[in-house]
Amino acid sequence: IASKIVNMPALLGQLDINAPDGLLFGIPNRSLFIYKIPNDFTDIIDMANMINTFTPEAGYENPGGLISSAVYYWAPDGSIESMMGDYEIIIDRANHESVAVENMTRESTLVIRPSGEFARRFMKD
Repeated sequence: IASKIVNMPALLGQLDINAPDGLLFGIPNRSLFIYKIPNDFTDIIDMANMINTFTPEAGYENPGGLISSAVYYWAPDGSIESMMGDYEIIIDRANHESVAVENMTRESTLVIRPSGEFARRFMKD
C-alpha cells in the first residue's frame, strides 16, 4: 500500500476517504497506511504517537523493514509535506540559546515542525 501514496487522490477514493482539507498520514511499513483527517495541531502529536507504536523500538516487526516513522501532510493541492523537525537542529538551537537540554534525548523527544500549508489551514491565531 505504501507505493500507492504517489497517487493520493486515487488511494483516498479507493478507501472511500473524504479529506477536502488534506490528510495527515504515516507509512511505517510497506503494508500499513495510517491516516487522520486533521482538525488542529494536536492531531500531528496523536499521529506521531500512533506511528511510534509500529517501530522496532516499540517491539513491532515491520514486514520489509521500517519505511518511515514520520508524519506527513497531504494537501489538497497535491503536495506532501513532512510534519517532523530535525532533532539535531533543535538541540543546536537550544544550546545556542543556553536552554537546558540534558534530558532531551533523541528517544524521548518528539520534534514537530508543521509545514506552511498545514499551518495556514489549521493553526489560526
